[in-house]
Amino acid sequence: MVVGTGTYKDSNEAYPLDKATLRSIALRSLVSGVSYNAETGESMGWLWAILPGLKKIHSDEEDLALCMGHHLEFVDTGSMFSSLAMGVVLALEQSKADLESIRSVRTSVAAACKGLGRVLVTSFAIPLLASIILAFNSLGAIGTVLYALVLAIATVVLRIQLIYFGYSHATRVTEKILRHKDHFTFACRCAGVFMIGALAVLHGDGFFANMNMLKDGSWTLGQGFNGVAPGICGLFATWLAYHLLAKKNWSLLKCFILIVGIALAFGLLSLLLGSYAI
Repeated sequence: MVVGTGTYKDSNEAYPLDKATLRSIALRSLVSGVSYNAETGESMGWLWAILPGLKKIHSDEEDLALCMGHHLEFVDTGSMFSSLAMGVVLALEQSKADLESIRSVRTSVAAACKGLGRVLVTSFAIPLLASIILAFNSLGAIGTVLYALVLAIATVVLRIQLIYFGYSHATRVTEKILRHKDHFTFACRCAGVFMIGALAVLHGDGFFANMNMLKDGSWTLGQGFNGVAPGICGLFATWLAYHLLAKKNWSLLKCFILIVGIALAFGLLSLLLGSYAI
């Protein structure tokens, strides 16, 4: 028998997994991406994470071996939303669906979760959280610790809730994700661009400095321009990124490289002009 192919001997639906097992799988998913490789993706970490659930679902050793074999095939969830895909797949395993159906759903949902994880977490949630923390710039090092702590807690809570949701609503989750993935991804990409622009504006030291100068009456036109200029640059970068993403269908990576390249070019120009003046 080829590993990962065939049918389950025991076709009876298994007992539902308890919440303790699902929580354990969600916590294991935090490190599921460390085994990533070009040939099988994160399959080894994926299998290790869901193994407690598979052992409870498949009491027959041959069925368990067959199940483990096909879960070692290529899978790439991007890790951030992996627990959602795990919940959906475990629900299918519990119902003893045929292997081809499980394989197809796993591949589709994993790809969708990877895309959603990138736009929701990388392009939206992290810039939003960073902009909120940076608004309280007087916190100093405490702000950095607070940022890391909030992000860690949110990640754990999110993964646990996602596996509950994916396991309880496997069919509905699969249909909705695959049907609305493109629209949802586009909306999150646009929102993420605005969050990055807000982060650039809030991070400008001149913004907070000018607010203090207005209070004591020492504000001048030149100081005001120095404070507004970083915000204008941030707004321009936001508009440019939005235009490229929405109108030109650029990827986030290409937009990032372009904006960073422009920033480096202006930085080098500033250094050259400063050296020439000296």
